[in-house]
Amino acid sequence: MMRTSNKDRRAAWAIPSIILAGLWLAFGAPSVHAQGRVPVVFIPGIGGSVLAEKANPQKVYFGGVKQTLDLFAKLELPLDRSKDKLVSTDILRKAQLARGSYVDQYDLIINRLESLGYKEGAGLFTFHYDWRRSNFEAADGLRQFIAAKGLTGKPVDLIGHSMGGLVSTIYIQKYAAEQKVRNFIAMGTPFFGAAKAIRALAEGFAVFGVENYLVVGAGSTGTVYRVFASMDSIYELLPTYGDCCHIRETESGPMTEISLLSNDLVWQRFNLLMREKTRVSENAEFLARTRKNMAEQRRLVDLPLPPNVRLTVVASDSSESTLVQFLGAKHGIGKPVWGVGRNQGDGTVPLVSAIGHAPKDKVIMSNREHQFIFEDDSIWPRLRTILTQ
Repeated sequence: MMRTSNKDRRAAWAIPSIILAGLWLAFGAPSVHAQGRVPVVFIPGIGGSVLAEKANPQKVYFGGVKQTLDLFAKLELPLDRSKDKLVSTDILRKAQLARGSYVDQYDLIINRLESLGYKEGAGLFTFHYDWRRSNFEAADGLRQFIAAKGLTGKPVDLIGHSMGGLVSTIYIQKYAAEQKVRNFIAMGTPFFGAAKAIRALAEGFAVFGVENYLVVGAGSTGTVYRVFASMDSIYELLPTYGDCCHIRETESGPMTEISLLSNDLVWQRFNLLMREKTRVSENAEFLARTRKNMAEQRRLVDLPLPPNVRLTVVASDSSESTLVQFLGAKHGIGKPVWGVGRNQGDGTVPLVSAIGHAPKDKVIMSNREHQFIFEDDSIWPRLRTILTQ
């Protein structure tokens, strides 16, 4: 199998939003046999599961750059979810580039855990899900997955990357009475969201370093907006941390700080944006549902974790271009001005959001950007201790 350069890995990760890339670096510590150890369940982030056709699972619609370029329009979720033709089939272990080579994705964390003596399928389990849908739906799927593995009511360790940490949080809070989660390790999780989600809705793929016209044919850039706007998960990633969002309600009015959870004007402008960009006419009920889910997710994030759960957060402030603010003009979401923070995040998730409510002694700082966080050797000695003690 052909290996690839750092440039290729970065290009692959840019499609669609939060996909891991990089080469696994050997841990170096002696392997410890995992027999009798608490099982680990790994939950990937948005874009971290392969999506294929329900009727023909061998037909992959999302699994790398090639599928994204060729079949991107097929990722749009219909308003009637029962008509959706896609299903997740596995975590995204390797991503195929357009020219046929591959780059490592979530296989690097699987390799890391196996170097500690875990064995996938026997003490190490990977949960894949349709990351376009609501995190609440994914959390319910995680419950079913854990039950199918015979782990309900038994101690488990959860490792969630990026949005997978939000799925884990919802699961822990909703099903605390039936599940004994011991460790919850959140790696680059946007507990309070990320401003990048707003920009994805407003600009499509341009925010991820890939121009929209390269993804879809000329004259059909609306496809990009339709796909992102149809995804419940994008709205559940909207920022809720302080000083994230500002709008000008009138042309000459002052720029005022607002909350995406409570400001009706913002959601009216989201509605207008969807009508303008996607020509979607039946979106009021959809937006009301996503807004409700967003508020409930934040409520669960703010709740103290059950006393049996030991939280560990892996966060990074390695990037100088993390988007931390949204400033909207009169027409708000559709015609924004972007504020870019420096040294305040991992390039995708602002540091304040990645840390969430975790106390300082429960935070492990990485020196890598969001998509390369698993390549950081410095975080693994402490994680090894947490998992094996």
